[in-house]
Amino acid sequence: MPARWQDLKELRRLEKICFNALPATFSPDMWSHQYDQQVNQVECSIKERKWTTNGPESNIYGLEPNYGCCTSDLSQGWPKFAAHLWMRKDDGLAAVAYAPCLVKTKINGANVQVRVKTEYPFRDRIEFSVTVDKPTGFGLYLRIPAWSPEATIVMDGKSIKASGGSFHKIERKWSKKTTIVLTLPAEPQIVRGYNNSVAIQRGPLIFALKIGEKWVAVNQDKPGREMPHGDWEVYPTSAWNYALLRALKLSLLFYYRKGMITDTRKSFLSIYGKNQKQFVDKLYKIYEYDKSLKRKRKRK
Repeated sequence: MPARWQDLKELRRLEKICFNALPATFSPDMWSHQYDQQVNQVECSIKERKWTTNGPESNIYGLEPNYGCCTSDLSQGWPKFAAHLWMRKDDGLAAVAYAPCLVKTKINGANVQVRVKTEYPFRDRIEFSVTVDKPTGFGLYLRIPAWSPEATIVMDGKSIKASGGSFHKIERKWSKKTTIVLTLPAEPQIVRGYNNSVAIQRGPLIFALKIGEKWVAVNQDKPGREMPHGDWEVYPTSAWNYALLRALKLSLLFYYRKGMITDTRKSFLSIYGKNQKQFVDKLYKIYEYDKSLKRKRKRK
């Protein structure tokens, strides 16, 4: 967990890991898990890979692939996440991540309870019910992710806008029960990564292509591998090597500049131009089109 409640970058990273990488690293029944999870992995198999110390079984789904520590630790992810959704501040409480939960604490001598109802990150509505046993004043800080610039907060029948990439502070004297509804609208975004790679992200969720899977039992002669806690290799049964057209063009620009794609590669000519200049010109048109869309969004 982040050491500081206001560390927005680490909080974004926390949600990205918990809502994407964590559930992908174990089987649906949680009887098998991976030791190493590879980005964009399309095959999980017992093979030598360019890892420094880990062995060839590190990315299969199994009882204890490579090393046994995760066998006992993998189930701790969700409870630890749920237990750290909130942080105390000198003047109140801060919601640093969102999931259904119930918080009970004391502030200024009053018993304070905050119940959160939500289907976030699959829905954008988060409802907070703040209950106190006697009137007391404190601040309630709600994290507004940068990807939601149109966030709104409704309280006491009034709707206000909240700035993305910040904590919105609600300072008031609380009495009995107060209901607050936070809405975090999100739009799909292209996120750039290593080596000009891109991904589509909506809110904290990373989109992934659904690939057909063939699970093959291995290591059946090893102790403790009887079902359901067996070891599995996983192979694709459907096409997986797709690319976003925009992402492909950006990647090809990188290779063009490295001299790794030349005009003799005729398969690229009809789509990407007859030479590097035409290719760059096409990319520039895409860039200008993106800028025009952003300007339209701002005017709205």
